[in-house]
Formats: sequence, C-alpha cells, structure tokens
Amino acid sequence: MNLSLAEAAIALGQTERQVRYLIKTGRLVAKKGDGGRWVIASEALPLSEGQRRAMAERAATARQAVEKAIAPVEKAAATRVETATNPKRSYSVNDFQAFQIGSALLRETVAALGKEDPATHRLFDALARLTRGCHAFQPEEKAARFTESRELAADVVSHLLLDGEETVRRDLADRLEQTFIPKLAALVASQEKRTHKNRFDRFGSFAPRRSGA
Repeated sequence: MNLSLAEAAIALGQTERQVRYLIKTGRLVAKKGDGGRWVIASEALPLSEGQRRAMAERAATARQAVEKAIAPVEKAAATRVETATNPKRSYSVNDFQAFQIGSALLRETVAALGKEDPATHRLFDALARLTRGCHAFQPEEKAARFTESRELAADVVSHLLLDGEETVRRDLADRLEQTFIPKLAALVASQEKRTHKNRFDRFGSFAPRRSGA
C-alpha cells in the first residue's frame, strides 16, 4: 500500500519534516508521485510487527467508517419508498439528496481528519444551514440558507486543499465539488425560481418599459 508523506508521518509517530529528513538521508525509501508529492510504500516503513498491526487496524477502522457513511443514504432511499406509501409522513431534510451526500462526506471527513479539523467544522455548518433552509417557510429564506450552505461547502474545499497534502484531502475536496456543491446549487436555483414565480403571481405580469424611459 502506498502512503502519502502525511500518512507515513502518522504511522511513524513523527512530523512530516522528520519524514522528509529520513528520505533525504536515505533512511527511508520514497519516490515522487503525481504532482511531485512523495509516495512511500508501507512495506518500507521501519515499523515493528506491533506497529504494523496497529496501522492495519486503523485502516480497517477507516473502511468501517466509510461503510457506516453509506448507511444513511440507503436509509433515506427506504424512507422515500415509505413516503410514497404513507403520505402522512412529515417533511424531513433527510429526503434531500444534498443532505444524504453531505452527511456521508461529513462522516468520512471525521474518520479521516478528526472532529477538530477546520474542514470538518465547516462541513457541519454547511449541513446545518441546509437543514435550516429545509425547514424555512418562505422561498426567499430557503434560497438564502441554501446559498449560505453552498458558500460554506466551498470553504470546506479550500480548507481541504490548502491545509494539507494528503491524498484523502484531495479526494474529499473533489467529491465535494462534483457531488455535494452541485446539489446545493440546484436547490438554490429551484428556490430562486419559486421566489420569482411568487412575485409574478403577487403582482401580475411585469409592465413593459416605455420607450425613452
């Protein structure tokens, strides 16, 4: 298994600077991968058998976290079926694809980066704004909350790309840009369209401008 510089540092219990020194002095074999970043084979790490077992256990824990992250999406799919057969079911943010995708990414971010990482905090805030928009009454307020959620999601991408070089950070940023943010943009566009329609219904057709006005 290939590791990034940050992942190797975590496995060795050292800083990235110390790992770079090991590479520079030839005490750790590494090569440059895509983008000129260091790639270290896990087999090359000077670890004891106990340390290797611990690293394998951490990898297994991360895989379990990803599997748990998928569960809310499957639950939401079952909920949509239930809604179709039971129209009395209450309105829920869990029915939003954006929330399903975002909450799964949040769980992966917590598993990979921890609860204290700035990206984790921002992503939680983005989902909180999305929930507020879901339960807002007026289309204008919904559009405003969804817009705030999209802006916070963009901040998450910046934190992921600028606060570290780990492969997992780049992967999470890419998935946010390709899946979560477009869903939020669609919600914003939908509410802005509804807002425009409400204004049209309230005031009638817009009067044409007189020439020379």
